Amino acid sequence: MTERMIENDLFDNLNPEQIEAVKTIDKPVLVLAGAGSGKTRVLTRRIAYLISRGISPWNILAVTFTNKAANEMKTRVFELVGDSARNLWIGTFHSICLRLLRQNCGKLGYENNFVIYDSGDQLSLIKECMKESNIDAKVFTPKEIQNEIEGAKTYNITPDEFLGYRDGNHSSFLRACEKVYFLYNNKLKQRNAMDFNDILVNGLRLLTENSDVLEYYRKKFSYILIDEYQDTNEVQYRLIKSLCSQNTNICAVGDEDQAIYGWRGADIRNILNFEHDFPGYHEVRLETNYRSTGKILSAASEMIKNNRTSKGKYLKAVNGEGENILCFHAQDAYDEAHFIAREISSLIRRGMDYSNIAVFYRVNWLSRVFETVFKEYGIPYKIIGGLRFYERREIKDLMAYIRIAVNRADDAAFERIVNVPKRGIGKTSVEKFKAMAFSEELSVMDVLEKNQHSLSGALKKKIPDFVNTVKNLENLALNEKPSAFMEYLLKETGLIDFYHMEEDGNYRIENIKEFVSAVREYENNNTDATLADFLQTISLYSDSDEETESGEVVMMTLHNAKGLEFPYVFITGIEEEILPHSRSLDEESELEEERRLFYVGITRGMKKVYFSFTYARNIFGNIKYSRPSRFLSEIPQSLITFYNS
Repeated sequence: MTERMIENDLFDNLNPEQIEAVKTIDKPVLVLAGAGSGKTRVLTRRIAYLISRGISPWNILAVTFTNKAANEMKTRVFELVGDSARNLWIGTFHSICLRLLRQNCGKLGYENNFVIYDSGDQLSLIKECMKESNIDAKVFTPKEIQNEIEGAKTYNITPDEFLGYRDGNHSSFLRACEKVYFLYNNKLKQRNAMDFNDILVNGLRLLTENSDVLEYYRKKFSYILIDEYQDTNEVQYRLIKSLCSQNTNICAVGDEDQAIYGWRGADIRNILNFEHDFPGYHEVRLETNYRSTGKILSAASEMIKNNRTSKGKYLKAVNGEGENILCFHAQDAYDEAHFIAREISSLIRRGMDYSNIAVFYRVNWLSRVFETVFKEYGIPYKIIGGLRFYERREIKDLMAYIRIAVNRADDAAFERIVNVPKRGIGKTSVEKFKAMAFSEELSVMDVLEKNQHSLSGALKKKIPDFVNTVKNLENLALNEKPSAFMEYLLKETGLIDFYHMEEDGNYRIENIKEFVSAVREYENNNTDATLADFLQTISLYSDSDEETESGEVVMMTLHNAKGLEFPYVFITGIEEEILPHSRSLDEESELEEERRLFYVGITRGMKKVYFSFTYARNIFGNIKYSRPSRFLSEIPQSLITFYNS
């Protein structure tokens, strides 16, 4: 790639600040990228620029937060540099750590066919641990204990450190959590499994406990790029700090005004303290916005400057001044929904597409009235963050078959499919085999295989048949393509006939066919694809990766809106105790995060933004009189046109 090509290809359509962010590669760089300022373009051009300067793609690591963003980055880099991009490591924190662990997990005592437990698997295992620990699920719910364990892992707190992490609080609930946490982690390890948080925690352990591994990856990744740096949590921050040596060139891109994930462990101090962590750093501010109109940006900028943590960016529009924000003061939730439905219908009559319209809300329960009213108006809609494809029962059943074929130690997968389809292996027998497995430190499948010929009664045939089915699946998983595995699985287990007997069987069978298509598509797009690889890919799927379709209004929480954009945006329920949320009113830091959440919502809008709030709202069966959000008064009234019913 010649210097002339660099000028023509890499810097084309970049503004001076973007070019500065791309070309500064001799020191740590913090790019403060305002909403809609083209940060993905900067990241991808920077990667291409590094390669053009003779940096090997093998030495470059780029990390972002969603699979969707990572795939977009990969696509753009491939377009710029071609096949050399294949040697880049581009992915989410979880996918990068999975890659590290698959190559080195033996150093932590895992086999490289370890499986990943989703939230449902975790909860089932926690219930099992509570039962073995004689902890009454009516006194302390499994979900409460799951939340405590997940919170501890987010901050890299081990079971040994748990009570100290909670300020030495020795309440009966926290002692119960500690007990379950120990047993839960031990059972995961016994099953050769990790939960979602373990991927990061064990990735960090791998680096900090093995100096040879750390030194290898420090030398390998001499250039590191981090997207959405404001969203990093304690473990992610320590992972990056571990990988950075004195010679590492790091470029962090983020926006402190869009830090909205403190509730799940993200620490805004990571971006605010970048200058202290990386002395001699260079800061670049991207303040030219290519998405929204001037009035939308002015409203957002004036509101967010009330945050003490804001670094004082002021976004500049290239798309003209645009229209005022229209704010509707409704009588109640139905009046609010009818107003929005009428406005959407008006937009459609003027030639807009439903998919250009989004409705945002602070909390999920606000969507119910909109769903009711939209159906009345015939407005098609899609809710982002509802039941996702890979969470549907029949899909989780298929995935459990794949999981046990890949890793027979996965007792959660065994328990899910042992009677799917029905095999007459009763719950009492299953519990007996699980107890034997725990006492002998074996998997349930190993116990079944070991004892299959000593069984009597109905189990004498049923257990060997089941063991034989799993062994055949294990053999296929090792020696055949994933599509051949799926063909055998559906044919030999009778799953299609099983689901066909259900009331919504046709719907479930359609989902199964779509799953098989996904397996084939993955196989076609990935040379030497294995079932384990496919499992790894879908285990990292999240709400943020959902695609929107033409012909549907998109409805979602403000948290799910981050990273998206729509020509027309409705932000609803802008009331005290909803936005800002009632739980945030006593802490200034949490109140600032609520303001940032509103800022994110406003800056999703491209052409026009609508606000709405109510006089009164029915909240969980009680009528509550509402007050407009304090955030509305922080926006110059000259930018808002108010409207009453």
